[in-house]
Amino acid sequence: MNNSGQASSHSFLHKFLLEPGYRTARHLLLIFIMVVTALNQSFMTMSNGIERIGKGVLFQSAFIFITYLAACYFNLWVLLPRYLLQKKYIRYALYLSATVLLLTLGQTLEERTILAHYDILDGFYTMPRIPITILSSFALVLLCVSGISMTVLLKHWLLDNQKVNQLEKRHVQSEVERLKEQVNPRLLFSILNRTGILALQRPQEASDMLIRLSQLLRYQLYDCSRERVLLSAEIKFLNNYLTLEQMYSGMFSFNIQSDKECSHVLIAPLLFISFVQSAISKVYEVKEEASIAIWFETTDDRVTFTCRCEPGEIFFDMDFSKVCKRLDFLYGNRHSLTVTGKEVTLNLET
Repeated sequence: MNNSGQASSHSFLHKFLLEPGYRTARHLLLIFIMVVTALNQSFMTMSNGIERIGKGVLFQSAFIFITYLAACYFNLWVLLPRYLLQKKYIRYALYLSATVLLLTLGQTLEERTILAHYDILDGFYTMPRIPITILSSFALVLLCVSGISMTVLLKHWLLDNQKVNQLEKRHVQSEVERLKEQVNPRLLFSILNRTGILALQRPQEASDMLIRLSQLLRYQLYDCSRERVLLSAEIKFLNNYLTLEQMYSGMFSFNIQSDKECSHVLIAPLLFISFVQSAISKVYEVKEEASIAIWFETTDDRVTFTCRCEPGEIFFDMDFSKVCKRLDFLYGNRHSLTVTGKEVTLNLET
């Protein structure tokens, strides 16, 4: 079976076990199994005297079916919710064993009565073999009824796992939204303060800073609300950000290179800003002039982002765990991240 076939079968099994729309089908399947079991048990037990018993075999099957039905639904509706799902395991085991024992004794007594009535009593239903017969039947029926418990436990495990996955997804989504809102407040206040100072002395420079700042904020507030943006728009955002940082501090130079295919590639927004901000923060921390070089290489289905900062081991021992969580959420195993002291390389399969 290919991967799509396996995924389809797994999806159907998941739906069959969990979705309310399949509840009737689940019960019908359980009843069908009990009917088949009851018929098989009756015909096997009465095999030596079917001709003499006649239609009595069907009544025998009906009795066995009713006992199985009672035991299974007593387990399903009473024992499971009251004891097993409440983690009262010892009580559940005792009550389930007692239920199965009563079922086994009732079936054995009824079968022995019918066989004795038609004078075809089998050796299994006479002393001293009858206790062994009861014990073997008890073990078999207990195993079958416990199968229902395992199915219900599997259902609850899947539901719990689904809830955990949803909580994790919501958590990651909240992290994503926080990353989307991550324009360094320091930069915003610094640029506004800088433009206030330059407004009288160098109005053209102040105007340029405000235009770039407005483009930066507009991209982050509006364009990034979409799931995918053009890579060229992301590059323009990085260029505006770096230009503003450079105009404010003058502590680094930068260069961004990309190929023509960037204008046709769609990616998730704000994937690269965290790496760039980390590099600039480190430059400010060491108070040493640096150069930042960024390359974007694209193919039909792959984007490679490289950020290199010199001199020094700028990226050494940096924590990119939040970025990695977002990448895992958005791209799964379709990405790879390599971090060295001077360079960060991110590969994405689009």
